[in-house]
Amino acid sequence: ERVSGTGVRLLLRTRYSLRGPPPSARADASTDLVDSALLDGHHVMTELATFRRRLASPRRVTVATAHDPDDEAREVGEIWRTWYRAAWFGALTFAVGAPMLRPATHVLPSGSPVRGLVLTGIPLIGALAVRRVRPAPAPSAVRPALLLLLAVTIVQSASAISKLGTSYEVHLLPPLGLVVLAFTARVDVSSLSLSQMRQCLQAPLVPMGTFLVASWVAQFANLVPSRYPTSFGAISVHGFRLQGLGLQPDGFGFIAAMVAVVAFCAAPSRSTWIFRVIAIVTELGTDTRTALLAMSAGILMFWLLGPARGLERRIAAGIFAVAMVPIGWLFVNIHRTGHADVLTGRDLIWRAATQLVSHVGWLGDGPETIARLFPQLAGPNSHIYQAQNQWINDAINFGYVGAALMGCLVL
Repeated sequence: ERVSGTGVRLLLRTRYSLRGPPPSARADASTDLVDSALLDGHHVMTELATFRRRLASPRRVTVATAHDPDDEAREVGEIWRTWYRAAWFGALTFAVGAPMLRPATHVLPSGSPVRGLVLTGIPLIGALAVRRVRPAPAPSAVRPALLLLLAVTIVQSASAISKLGTSYEVHLLPPLGLVVLAFTARVDVSSLSLSQMRQCLQAPLVPMGTFLVASWVAQFANLVPSRYPTSFGAISVHGFRLQGLGLQPDGFGFIAAMVAVVAFCAAPSRSTWIFRVIAIVTELGTDTRTALLAMSAGILMFWLLGPARGLERRIAAGIFAVAMVPIGWLFVNIHRTGHADVLTGRDLIWRAATQLVSHVGWLGDGPETIARLFPQLAGPNSHIYQAQNQWINDAINFGYVGAALMGCLVL
């Protein structure tokens, strides 16, 4: 008697799909539900109270309805093609813009306006190609991220103009084109199941794996110079660290680590395992210890805390992680060639960077401050391009405001 007609309809709506039984069956179901409410009013009132709390909650309410398998397959296919196209255009932008790739720098000289236009145009064309797939609507989280990105861009632009002049602003265009491509490829995946999500994560593996393999080929063919001696000779390029199509081995190692984590999160298959091996071998070839730790932590967290994993697998992953600690320490403790300590001079870099950050203003000293000012602190033969600490590096370049905004954007 306490259940109102509106409440019964709300409860009925959560239990029966509009595509469910015929009208007569629906009427019988409604009658049965009212009878159930009269016989067990406390149970029904509990369900109604829960449903009303969900309606009042600011979080989105998901009503269980029958899904058309064709619609689900279509949605998964659209997301798969969206990420596949976006990853290809992103990889192509990185390959064409590789600063050490001799054929690319010969056709598109560094610093030329044509190079800037090409590197801006490739991701923008990719964004248009992604839009043609007509993916699901972008999630609402894009809006605050866009506002933060706009704030970061304004602060960094003001810093660059105040310290280096307006001509440096041209360098903003290619990365902004990549950002546009990335935000265009963002889709709402909240309706996907775990298996569907892992299936979609297979999409970017082909272009990213191809990018890694092309980097090996380019350096073995001497299309990319080999400059950094390796301390891990088992996997190297002519005795040097792999830098591939990146600026230097450290940054390229993080790209390989990212591909490895994505490959382990993707649905397992023969091709997925091939890309896992390619990514791990590439990371070892870069001899980047920080990227190795990041990759290992990412894969371990997925094994330990990932969804739909049994307790036995989680325990096995924990035992494996403990067993790998001594081996990991042996790799991390390798002394670089030409350095007497494990930190490879980072303590000297941090001391000099601390001196720079202690005198930094609100807008910093502009982009590439470390490369411009470090020789004044550590000697004319010191060639350091970053502070080996992202937060200190951002604070020196763009001030405390820029470092804080960048931190918020990352989070």
